[in-house]
Amino acid sequence: TAYRAHVTPQHVFALIVSLLALGVAAFMLFVLQSRGWSLGSFVIPVWRWRGFGRRRLPPERFAMGFYGQMQSILARSGIARPIDVTPREFARETRIVEVERLTELYHLVRFGRVADASVAADVDRNLSSLARTLSARKRTRRRSSRKS
Repeated sequence: TAYRAHVTPQHVFALIVSLLALGVAAFMLFVLQSRGWSLGSFVIPVWRWRGFGRRRLPPERFAMGFYGQMQSILARSGIARPIDVTPREFARETRIVEVERLTELYHLVRFGRVADASVAADVDRNLSSLARTLSARKRTRRRSSRKS
């Protein structure tokens, strides 16, 4: 006797409920991201804290990685470092405390080869703070443009 799958109303209902739940979750992520929330700013620190991918990166690669993350966070807010500007000059020009601190850490790790747990925690803290600061600025600009 061959096995025959029977589609019951319960199976159809479970499928519909699952698809609706997936749709609602996707919509909520879309709304949160449009309000300045970043899934990456939550997932990346948790990922590191839990120890996933805990391979020891050479300090230069670690520095280039977090500096690249900082640049992509800034790019989402329309702030980009021109090619002819050094990282330190760029940090001073932005007048953003987190950018200045991350640039200091970048130089410490990249050229001083210091990459311990306290530096990684400081990097995570400043990247998350930068993302929050820039999304708060975006929200403030949106509110002020609506009032005008």
